[in-house]
Amino acid sequence: MARGWRARLVFLRRIAWIVATLYFLRSITISVTTIPPPIVDCKPVIATDAEGMARVVWGMISGQSKECTDMVFSGHTVILSASFLFWTRYARHWGFVVYSAVHAVAGVASVLLVRYHYTLDVSLALILTFL
Repeated sequence: MARGWRARLVFLRRIAWIVATLYFLRSITISVTTIPPPIVDCKPVIATDAEGMARVVWGMISGQSKECTDMVFSGHTVILSASFLFWTRYARHWGFVVYSAVHAVAGVASVLLVRYHYTLDVSLALILTFL
């Protein structure tokens, strides 16, 4: 990986910048698209006032409630593919790259197999991350 504290800071800044940009794009796509969730029994939580919205947000942050309408595009796939790209760029041994590739493929496959995201969501996440 990076040698010295300055190189580590550059590395961390690059990761933070890329992931923040991708999640900013994700927040835009979430706010402008509405598609039905792939999970059949998932019911979206609708808040009618500011207090209700605060409860919903706190429930999502704490893990007490789950949202099912934020499917475009897959944040799981963004993290998996971005970590793969960083390992391919900064790893000093090929074993780390191979492990990262296997981990990314298995993670994306599991997201698709459990039907948590549509194939479109995963494909869009991969395209935006690799751009």
